[in-house]
Amino acid sequence: LGYLATAVDVIHYHHECWDGNGYPEGLEKEEIPLSARLVSLVDVFSAILTEKTYRKSLSINEAKNLILAEKNKKFDPDIVDAFEQSFDEILKIINEDE
Repeated sequence: LGYLATAVDVIHYHHECWDGNGYPEGLEKEEIPLSARLVSLVDVFSAILTEKTYRKSLSINEAKNLILAEKNKKFDPDIVDAFEQSFDEILKIINEDE
């Protein structure tokens, strides 16, 4: 049942920030479970690309730039680097879903 522990980590900690300014525990850096650090970036990227009642969605490049701007702040720099290096593959996946 290890996957349940991972799910709990994601649910509980995905609003923590690499720089310690997140919530609910104010964790920073590697104190934040890796699963939560990964989901945090994906969650924000997805939200940026989704139109909301209170704002329009942003373009893929605008979303990418916002993620890159949060490196070492909200997001783990290694995960941002992996996101950037894999961006062409991410675009292929997004385009397949359209």
